[in-house]
Amino acid sequence: MQALSPTSMPARLRSNAVASTAKWFTWSPAFRRFVGELRAKTLLSRRIRLLEVPECKPYGATYATHLDRLSPAERRALAGFGRSLAALRPASAIVFFRDMLAPGQDSRELRVIFAMLREVLVEAAGRPAAALYSPVTAEKRDLGFNLHADLFLTTKLWLVFDDVPEDGTGASLLLPRSVLLRIMRLTASLPARVREDVKSLLERPLSQDSFDRLYGLLHGETNDWCEDLNARMREQVLSVEMRRGEGYLLDDRRWLHGRTMVSRSVSKWRFHRLTFGLRDFQC
Repeated sequence: MQALSPTSMPARLRSNAVASTAKWFTWSPAFRRFVGELRAKTLLSRRIRLLEVPECKPYGATYATHLDRLSPAERRALAGFGRSLAALRPASAIVFFRDMLAPGQDSRELRVIFAMLREVLVEAAGRPAAALYSPVTAEKRDLGFNLHADLFLTTKLWLVFDDVPEDGTGASLLLPRSVLLRIMRLTASLPARVREDVKSLLERPLSQDSFDRLYGLLHGETNDWCEDLNARMREQVLSVEMRRGEGYLLDDRRWLHGRTMVSRSVSKWRFHRLTFGLRDFQC
C-alpha cells in the first residue's frame, strides 16, 4: 500500500531551479481514506508523548504514540504504508510535497499521523533509533538557520511545513554536498584536515548523532575559514519558499539545508520532521 502519489507542482514555483525539476508527491487516495477512517473512530485525537532515545543523544527526543487502539487490519494497513515510505530512495535528488495538510485541518492530526508512522518504521527495523519524529524548538525571534546537515543516525529527512508565514520569509535553503565539497577545495583558508573531517561526516556511516560537530566546522565563530566558506556557500545556495502543507524529503548526507530570516516568531508547529532510514546509507 502506497502512502504517497505523484502530483503536480505549485504554479508559483515553476521558475524555481530546484523545485521545478523535482518530483512532487502528496498523500495517496488509499492513505487519505485510511486517515478518514481513523478520524471517524476518533483515533487521531489521542495524546502524543515525548520520549528520549538514548542511542541518539544529544538529539534523541521524539514524539511517540501507542498503536494499541488500532484493529489488526488497521495495524497491517499502517505497516504497509510505513514500508512504502521506507522504500523511498531520494539519493542525490530532492522529493517535494504539497497538500499534505487540508485547509483548516488540525495540525495535531498530522502529529498523530507522523507519530504512528514513526512507530511502524521502528517496529519494522527493530530499533528505536530507526526513526525519530523530532520536536521543533520555538523561538521568539528567528534570524534564520545556517546551512547544515542534521546528521542523525538515520539518513532520510522528511519535513512537512505547517505554521509558516506566507510573506516569503523563512524560505528553505538547500545546497548539494557535491557543491559544498567543490567550494571547500576552493577555499584557501580552509585547512585540509577540516575538509577531510567534513567529507567524512557526510560520506561515511555515523556511530552517533553528529550535528554539533559538523555545524562547528562550518560556522564556528572562532574558525578563520568560516567567513570565506560561508560567503561562497551563499553564492551557490538554492532557495524555495515552502507554504503550509508543503515540504521535502532528502538524503541528509547529500544535502545541506537551512532557512532565511523569519518575519515572526517560530512556533513548535513550524514543521513536522520525521527522520528514518537507519540502514539506507548511500554514498
